[in-house]
Amino acid sequence: MLAQLHARALAPLAAVSEAQRGRLAETLLAWLLSGSNVPDVAARLHIHPQTVRYRLRQLEKLFGDALHDPGSRLDLILALRAEALRNEFPSLTSGLTSALTSAQKGEEYLNSRP
Repeated sequence: MLAQLHARALAPLAAVSEAQRGRLAETLLAWLLSGSNVPDVAARLHIHPQTVRYRLRQLEKLFGDALHDPGSRLDLILALRAEALRNEFPSLTSGLTSALTSAQKGEEYLNSRP
C-alpha cells in the first residue's frame, strides 16, 4: 500500500535529478508540516527564505494544484514520512525530526491554553 502511495504521490519528483529530488522532498515535507510558512521552513532547514521560495516554485511546476488539495497534501505527507523512515531521502530524516518537534510543541502550546 505504501509503495502504491509513494508511486502515485511522489511520481512528479522522478522528473528531477536524484540530488535535486532529495532537496525538494525535504523542502516539501517541511513546508507541508509548517502550514506553508516559508520563514519557518527556512529556519528548520537552515537555508535562506528565498531558497525555500525558489524550491517551492519548482515544486509548483512539478505538482501543480496537488499542493493545494487537502487530500493530495495528506498523501504527500504520508509518502514523504514513509520515505524518511525507509531512509530513501536521508536529508528528510533530520528535517522530519525537527518539523515534528516543532509541530508537537505548537500542539502542546495550543492544548495548554485555557
